[in-house]
Amino acid sequence: MLARLSFLVVIAIWMLPGASGLSAGLVGNDLKVYSGVAVYANPVHGDLVRVEFSYSVNRNELMFFRPDGDDGNLEARVFAQIDIFDNDGRAVDSVGTYFTVSAADREDAARSDIRVFDKLSLELAPGTYSARLTVLDAANKSRGECFFDQVVVEKPQQQQLRISDVSLLYDISSVGTSSEAANPRLEKNGLQLIPNPNALFTERDTSIFLYGEIYNLTTSEQTPDEYSVAFTVLSSDGLPFRQLGVRSDSKPGESAVLAESFDIKDWPSGSYVLRVVVSDPETSQSDTTLSPFRIISRQSLFASGSKSTVRDPYDGLPLRVKMHLVEYLLMPEQRQTLESLTPEGKENYLHQYWQENDANRSTSIIENRQEMIERYNYSNEYFSTNEKQNNGWRTDRGRIYMTYGPWDDRDFVASPRSGDPFDIWYYDRIKEGKFFMFQDWSGTLDYRLVHSNVYGEVFDKELDESIKAGLLDIVR
Repeated sequence: MLARLSFLVVIAIWMLPGASGLSAGLVGNDLKVYSGVAVYANPVHGDLVRVEFSYSVNRNELMFFRPDGDDGNLEARVFAQIDIFDNDGRAVDSVGTYFTVSAADREDAARSDIRVFDKLSLELAPGTYSARLTVLDAANKSRGECFFDQVVVEKPQQQQLRISDVSLLYDISSVGTSSEAANPRLEKNGLQLIPNPNALFTERDTSIFLYGEIYNLTTSEQTPDEYSVAFTVLSSDGLPFRQLGVRSDSKPGESAVLAESFDIKDWPSGSYVLRVVVSDPETSQSDTTLSPFRIISRQSLFASGSKSTVRDPYDGLPLRVKMHLVEYLLMPEQRQTLESLTPEGKENYLHQYWQENDANRSTSIIENRQEMIERYNYSNEYFSTNEKQNNGWRTDRGRIYMTYGPWDDRDFVASPRSGDPFDIWYYDRIKEGKFFMFQDWSGTLDYRLVHSNVYGEVFDKELDESIKAGLLDIVR
């Protein structure tokens, strides 16, 4: 049955239930990142919807050091960022944070039973997105990444009774007035929420906590001022496993907070679904949400993490975009082979190509492919010449940007011949310094590559002589 909550002050560093022992930190290796997402479409905020990405890392996987001039605790520094992409893989928003984690000493830092929890939130317009979470140990550059291939953000409803996503948690407590170590990003409606991002519990856990929000409750003098919530746990076959009871409560207003816990002591390992049904007797409306969770062995819990969560945004790209990404990477004979294949064959060819050209095979993603997606999106956004903004990758500037990446420096210089502006990109990091000169030849911002000192690119003898004569000051 449902358990009422007794409130304690908690912090964002949490000891896992039933865990003990010491383990060396994974210095220089990937971080395991446990992550989840919840959507809160509260209609009082208009069309923008709050989307929250909770995550955790094992504290002993961080690199701890003693700050200069400080004889106190050891510290680790963590950077985390969420990047949001639309259906075409275009970056639309991001949010990040940087924080410090403390440990009393080396023995404390090596404990394997402590997790660090955090949450990143942003507001999105209704739509379907993908997302990438990156967590970085700032001291040794170890990182973990998780991908969400589909984040559905529905438009908030103004009249219909609705329940938000229900997040499953390790604990809920009231926000204390003297808890300096508490993480404000984990606070919500006066509660401190310790997330279980992957909704994975071990056989040693005794309780599961949950949090959700209810919107568009209606009150009047003619009907009881109450709403009800029913809780049922379903087994993996969809049949009821345990009835957890029905709670009725007074309506605090048009919205209400759902914060409960239930006992899972001695439940067998397996996959479950928590079904929550909220009902408003005044309008005879109801809404249902389903929250999957698993009970597994403790060994399986620590084996899970960023590599088994969700997929790379690349997987959701159309085939035509995937082919665009390699347009300037393939040799002519490779492009000819690719064009001759069936759609399925093209997918397999591209998969094999990126596997063979993964620049860092020690990680779970292909970073150089992700970089190419970002270059492709940037080129379309800033170099396109059509209204759809989808041909920037085909322009001269798009080709150079996708091939060489962002410039180290950039100048706009008037041409001594026609007065048309040059857009000049400098790549100082390339051996001996390279540059590319683009000219707005038609006055329509359609810049063409007219001169470069890169072998194989366009070379203009007259411009080269002008540069040597000092008529164009572009040599760095």
